[in-house]
Amino acid sequence: MAIFRNEEEMKVFFQIFLERLGGHYEASQALANSGMVLRFHLLEPEASVKIDAKSAVSPSGLTPNVFFGEEGPQPDLTLEMTVEILDELWSGKRDIFGALISGKVKITGDVAKAAKLIPLLKIIPSIYRETLAEFESRKA
Repeated sequence: MAIFRNEEEMKVFFQIFLERLGGHYEASQALANSGMVLRFHLLEPEASVKIDAKSAVSPSGLTPNVFFGEEGPQPDLTLEMTVEILDELWSGKRDIFGALISGKVKITGDVAKAAKLIPLLKIIPSIYRETLAEFESRKA
């Protein structure tokens, strides 16, 4: 199942996702503690989103700057994959390490910083399911 069919749907999805992520204490802290700019370069359909966690923390929680396309700061880390692989990773159906080894996910940039995102791996599936449900209800 594809998360979205085009860049407009991707923007809506990521806005909902980041709102939910920011509302989850552990997830927002893990992202903020990474202190990096993370870029998802998605294929089929092609789209790009950057999440700037360097300036993400405010007294009210996580408020990352989000950039679509080529806008925004230089990413510290870029993850390239198809939308289907992103869906499998975030739903918990696929392991990130296996996806990297098999070449389903390509990672470029400061790979050592990627370890800072490991705490998010156990949290994302529940946030993803909530996000997907809200996203689908908005599309209906």
